[in-house]
Amino acid sequence: MMRAACLLAAGLAWGLMVGSSSAFAGEAPAMDLIVLDPAVSGRPATAAADVADPALRAFVEALSERLARRLEARGARPGASRLTVLRIPLVTSGDAPFPLPPAPAEAGEADCRAVSPWAEAAVRRDGSGPAVELFATWNERRILRDQAEAAAMDAGAAPLPPAPEPLLPLSRTAFADLADAYAREVLMGEAPAAGDPPLAERLPPDLAWLFERAPQSTRGPFDLGAEADLAERLPRFADDYAALIDALVDRCLAPGGTGGRFDGLRDARALAGPEFATPDR
Repeated sequence: MMRAACLLAAGLAWGLMVGSSSAFAGEAPAMDLIVLDPAVSGRPATAAADVADPALRAFVEALSERLARRLEARGARPGASRLTVLRIPLVTSGDAPFPLPPAPAEAGEADCRAVSPWAEAAVRRDGSGPAVELFATWNERRILRDQAEAAAMDAGAAPLPPAPEPLLPLSRTAFADLADAYAREVLMGEAPAAGDPPLAERLPPDLAWLFERAPQSTRGPFDLGAEADLAERLPRFADDYAALIDALVDRCLAPGGTGGRFDGLRDARALAGPEFATPDR
């Protein structure tokens, strides 16, 4: 599953979680926390304050706060739940592949599972209350794709083709080449290079959404301007995705909850409300 694969990608064993710091103060922490951002550091963070990326930090803070309230409301066992968050960036720092190997077989048993492209939750219950094992991703390409899907859905356009899971980062060269093609063909009106298909066929939906909303200027490298625009936008989505994942977890924690598999924007809006991923925010 996604959780196990991403932990392997970061070179971490699940045993690291046992000694990790709590996300909350007090003698009975609601949930242990570990944050993985292999694009920035090989060392995991065990507190939101130690997370370098601003959008990731905002997401971890919002999700931690929501889960603390959820666990308390559902009578979870103190100190028995664990949260792991992995950031998957839009672009790698170079051209080396993002280290995400195939997932091994799922280990362990759970009384309920809720699975989605955004997070996987496993809940175990006994006489002392439920315990949650949650793996969430802050996937910048997935966030942009959700925006593109929302724009198409709300405009009554054709649905987007299925995306691979997980959506992995683009290499630095691939991103720069696509940004340069957009600048030349859209902003400067040049024709595609001989033999190239139309830009709409070369540009993934997530990048098309970003490029169309980035500053439409060629005064500097367009790829850098698009990345700066993304960095400004991303923190705005932190609470939306925290609310989505909190609702996903509650599909197991709520009385009679049976979990399930949730995919795509329709499922996300069924979980988090119809305003989730509202375009052009």
